[in-house]
Amino acid sequence: MPADANNPFIIYSSARTGSNQLIQWLNRHPLIQCHYEVYSPNNVYTLPPRPQEMGLRDQDPVAFMQRLFTDAAKPVVGFKIFPDQCEAVITASLQDRCISKLILYRANVLAQHASMEEALLRNRWVTLKSDLPQSASDEGQAEDTEQDAKPSFDADRFERFAAKIAGFYAHLMEQLLISQQPALVFEYTQIFNPLLVENLAASLIAPSPAAASTGRVAIDASNRHASGHHKTGSFVIPDRFSNPHTVLDHLTATGQMHYAIEVMQTWSPAPQPATPSRSPL
Repeated sequence: MPADANNPFIIYSSARTGSNQLIQWLNRHPLIQCHYEVYSPNNVYTLPPRPQEMGLRDQDPVAFMQRLFTDAAKPVVGFKIFPDQCEAVITASLQDRCISKLILYRANVLAQHASMEEALLRNRWVTLKSDLPQSASDEGQAEDTEQDAKPSFDADRFERFAAKIAGFYAHLMEQLLISQQPALVFEYTQIFNPLLVENLAASLIAPSPAAASTGRVAIDASNRHASGHHKTGSFVIPDRFSNPHTVLDHLTATGQMHYAIEVMQTWSPAPQPATPSRSPL
């Protein structure tokens, strides 16, 4: 990494793990600039997007990464990358000790697979709150709308998906263990816990000289609709498919019933203890 680089980080993730939501929270910090899929085959999803630089990026992807880190508006700069997007950048960044590593994953791989299949079927990768009828966007209401088609569960397709995801994260952890580098590990259901997001941001900015003068910054991640994104899908994962009984049969047969439910972490401030009043004697 060049000597004049900002404090860099990379989010190693896979699709449908809440990476866009996490990036939006991180970008609320005054010291952090986090880009999206810089190495997407469809665009250069920086802030703002740079489709005109796709040729430059593809010609030398590692040099493009270094330029992104040195030419930034804030002292802590990063982006996310998915499996198969650019092996050269994944390899080079894992070997660079100056780059902080954040690994974002989803423990419930069936829920991740369901989300991917829904997005492919509906050709809708982000659902905004403004796109939903009022009854569906209200907190506590059903998140799926009746007109949304459900994908059909295919056991072989799911197992191939799960194996690919597991292989990607195993490769990351193996390389970090070999090189004896630390990593920040964050799980999908933690994204809406503001204390954990604040801790994550504090960890990313810790090596930055500007961190001492800024101090800890609160990031309001308590309202899951605040960004305009809307989480779709039932927490009962088999119900997200058109053939839920087939899903349950497969989970039972393979000992994976723990994937049947995905529970989101909830958080609310602890109530302040009441101050006891003194009765006049």
